[in-house]
Amino acid sequence: MERKNKLMLIAAIGAVVVLVASSAVRCSLARQADPGTAAEQQQSQQAEEAPEAQANDADAMDILRSHVWQAEGEPKDTCTFKEGSFVESKDGKLSATPFTAGDETSSENQTTLTITPLREDSPDGARATIIIDGKEGSYTVTCDAFQLHKTYVQGKAPDVEFSVTGIADEYADLIDGKTAELESAIGNWAAKNAPAATKASFDGEVYLDLKAKRVTATFHLDDSAASIVSVAYADGKFAVSG
Repeated sequence: MERKNKLMLIAAIGAVVVLVASSAVRCSLARQADPGTAAEQQQSQQAEEAPEAQANDADAMDILRSHVWQAEGEPKDTCTFKEGSFVESKDGKLSATPFTAGDETSSENQTTLTITPLREDSPDGARATIIIDGKEGSYTVTCDAFQLHKTYVQGKAPDVEFSVTGIADEYADLIDGKTAELESAIGNWAAKNAPAATKASFDGEVYLDLKAKRVTATFHLDDSAASIVSVAYADGKFAVSG
């Protein structure tokens, strides 16, 4: 009888051990799930913060090319930035300054880009610094290499729908009649590189590369820098450069 009671006691203890072990496993699994939940929350938070982070990570040339710049108090005096140059405009006259870009630094409210101006009157090896101050909506840009104004302020892009004019029927046939897609492609490029432009005019020139099956045409934008873009059409798609 005593032996039977001992066996029952041992069995009961075993059941308790199994119950405790089972609880421990469930607890462990629950705790292991927590990091996954935390990771999902972190990813969600990062996704929400992504647009702001990307805005802060924009480099100097992205900011310069994608904004309208005008002299403070003289909105008709403008400065347009292109890859490797900037063009100042005053009273219909243009002053272009090609340059090579050097080091770039950025902080919360300022981005600087060191350049080497390549104008004929620029001393060999002379450097200048383009300084972008402020935040989106209130940027200013200053540079000793500017010729017409030493500082320009952020202006507002025209609030009109971009259009393409003067398309010849013969050219439309070469691009399979995709004039709407052509207009969209040039408009998207202009928004990032010539935001003051509101339309592009076909100049009538077309280059046809039969071997590459590519059609290339030239368009003139109506921005103050008189930007010119080249549009290549191949494999049903447009590629814009300028």
